[in-house]
Amino acid sequence: MRRFVLSLVVGAVFFTLTAQPAFGDEVENLDIWMQEWVSQADVTLTDALFAELQEVRERHPWYFSQNSDTDVEYWRPLVAAYWPADTVDQALCLLALESGGNPNADNPDSTAHGLFQILASLWAPHFGVSPDDLFDPVVNVKLARQIYDLQGWNAWSPYLRGFCQDET
Repeated sequence: MRRFVLSLVVGAVFFTLTAQPAFGDEVENLDIWMQEWVSQADVTLTDALFAELQEVRERHPWYFSQNSDTDVEYWRPLVAAYWPADTVDQALCLLALESGGNPNADNPDSTAHGLFQILASLWAPHFGVSPDDLFDPVVNVKLARQIYDLQGWNAWSPYLRGFCQDET
């Protein structure tokens, strides 16, 4: 009887160790996947590529929130797809201060919308989009990068007040 129980325990342990990848391997595999995804997104961010990111986020939500107590890290891959690598942390810092990672953030005191709180009254006509388009995370991140190219970090009031200046 003892031999039978021992063989069941050994079999269960063996099955567990061989059937599921180790947590560290899963993180490493997701890190590799993320690097490849960002490389593809750097070329072109298609609907299919964005859908793939959404699917991976749903299957591995812990991976996208492991280093943050906000939803900001959730947007890292999208920001990395549009912003230069050496500006991603600074952009995420501003995103955190502007919207807390909420793509539906809507400033009641201005026309600022979305993740980067882009002023709809100023930038929507400039870029030929509707104010409601600024709630779309892809549009918002893409336009924020274009605003950065035009005005640098000075386009964001938290930066002007001294925040997010040491992130690079």
